[in-house]
Amino acid sequence: MKNRILQTNHHEPHREDIAFLAYLIWEREERPDGRDAEYWIQAETQLWARGWWS
Repeated sequence: MKNRILQTNHHEPHREDIAFLAYLIWEREERPDGRDAEYWIQAETQLWARGWWS
């Protein structure tokens, strides 16, 4: 899963890309329970900061 390449789309990130990035954040944080919404929002924010949405 770590080798997945994010889709490039300058309209909005794909749901799969948000989920993948949220998963990586969750792993980095040592897989705590109950913070899935936080990681989802964090992933969306990071994709936004990378200029994913125009």
